[in-house]
Amino acid sequence: MLVRDGEDDGSAAMEVHGQEERSCHDEYHSCQTHHGASLATVVARAARRIGGGWCSARGAERCAFQGVKGSIPPGRPSCQTGDRIISVMNLVDAQRTARLLFDPELTSGRLGESDVVDGQAISTLRAPPSLLLRSRLAAASSAKFGWTDGVAMQLGHTFAVRRALLGEDAVGAPRFLVRIDEFPCAGVSYAPERYGLEAFERFVDALASTGNPYLLAVVPELANEYLNASGTGDRALSDEECDLLRRLPSDKVVIAQHGTTHRTRYQNPRRHSELSGLSPADLATVVDRGRETLLRLGFQPRIFVPPFNRFDDASWNVLTDRFDVVTGGPETLRIVGALPAPVWRGSAVYVPSYRPLYARASSMIAAVEQLIDLRPGTWIPVVLHVSWEVDDGFRGLRRLADLIAPYATPWSEFLSAVDRSSGPSRPVPAGPLSA
Repeated sequence: MLVRDGEDDGSAAMEVHGQEERSCHDEYHSCQTHHGASLATVVARAARRIGGGWCSARGAERCAFQGVKGSIPPGRPSCQTGDRIISVMNLVDAQRTARLLFDPELTSGRLGESDVVDGQAISTLRAPPSLLLRSRLAAASSAKFGWTDGVAMQLGHTFAVRRALLGEDAVGAPRFLVRIDEFPCAGVSYAPERYGLEAFERFVDALASTGNPYLLAVVPELANEYLNASGTGDRALSDEECDLLRRLPSDKVVIAQHGTTHRTRYQNPRRHSELSGLSPADLATVVDRGRETLLRLGFQPRIFVPPFNRFDDASWNVLTDRFDVVTGGPETLRIVGALPAPVWRGSAVYVPSYRPLYARASSMIAAVEQLIDLRPGTWIPVVLHVSWEVDDGFRGLRRLADLIAPYATPWSEFLSAVDRSSGPSRPVPAGPLSA
């Protein structure tokens, strides 16, 4: 059985097996029915819950259970996750994140610097919503198959911050950030005809025909049989693959580094990772090798997409020493917690995406339609996989591309906003949130 990248710890772990696919489809709709609320209602509810702590996937279950009993006091500064205590955002990260969330208003002059980095926006950022779910079952469903709660984790907090400062004027067109995993398709060594260059060209043609910009996660030296932890051998990008990358329009496509070989170090699907378990020195060696390969090809990646969406605590400083943005997905919930997107963490911006905005194109259309109607006015990362779109002949992808095109934002614009948001932080008067 062929495990698809990113799907090994949640929904359809085996894309080629219809039984697992139907099971996940049932879970998806079960979660929807369980919550019994529209996306707008769930996001608004999350936006109102100010005062909890960052919750990890494991901690979310505990928080959900306690929340039902009313045992989490408002204003609690941190949340016990079962593995660690994740504290509220520090002041510098909060100021930078606020600049990023309000970048359109700052660049247009609608808001001034002092409006954004002082006062209510910072307080809201540093006391994030706890996203208390209705039960342990709902929490587990959210982490694995979440529909409404997945969007609430990703969007509810950023929407709350914008509402805190702009009130009803916080609404605006969504700014979708489309991320594509990956090139070359990691599964090509298992099924070269199915996941080769022709499939990728059909994928990007569907996006290009509607003018969609996107981030492309490129594997510099793809491993043979990347799911075999004891396997050996990798390869350089072929001349045809390099030519295709160079033909992509630079005003629409930003190249990210997707690990180095994409080979997992662990055979267990729940631990698949190229990066986890490496010492900082070894990790730096691995990452730098892939980075130098891309530099030689003429690409200077500012964004890192971890293979399998997994790294460990020791990885963060190594990655952020080299990249301005690090992405995440459902698997990183267990590592960094249910952080919203985007958010500054130290010297880089973390941009996670959760289900249903990390899924097959056909599965996320309903959520995208509701987000367009909701008009949250903020960045919304969505993640697509080339291998996931092959089965239906890219029909779902074409539908999504048509829908999202008017609202898709180039990642180059996002990187410019990241640069603007990283400026010097203003001093804030001492107080309970200034520690």
